[in-house]
Amino acid sequence: MFDYTEDHPYVLTSSISIKWDIPVKRRQEIRRSMWGFYDGKYVYISSRNYTSLPIVLYSRILGYGRYSYFLGAGDGYKKTADAVGTLAGALSPATYFLLDLETGDIHRVDPPTVAGILKDYPDLLQQFEEDKKDKKNLLKYIRAYNVLYAQELR
Repeated sequence: MFDYTEDHPYVLTSSISIKWDIPVKRRQEIRRSMWGFYDGKYVYISSRNYTSLPIVLYSRILGYGRYSYFLGAGDGYKKTADAVGTLAGALSPATYFLLDLETGDIHRVDPPTVAGILKDYPDLLQQFEEDKKDKKNLLKYIRAYNVLYAQELR
């Protein structure tokens, strides 16, 4: 049903099939303008929410919590000619983003953003400041924050 792999966790708008309850015109435009969708297993968020790409992609939410994260398309997109001379799009490298489930805001995962999130937990922030700031560790600290935040809600 979807064009999804771990290397490219995106769904193209044209790949989304919807069971319409009523007759609908302009189905492609509706699929392009949705904020996101749930396919019964995963939640996907539209690239229109966090970047200005000329195409619409849907990224699967990979980790859930107060700050849910997903691998989104980078800000760059360029048209390139393929071997037979047709134009094809090339996406820039993917970037991790955070969806704040309390505010609906979307933030790029980077060291300043993660440090700002961790300020509510000084011990966790101190560990973060002493650790490497690679993508793997940034997501590790977001997951740790989500666990602590969920425990506070209980």
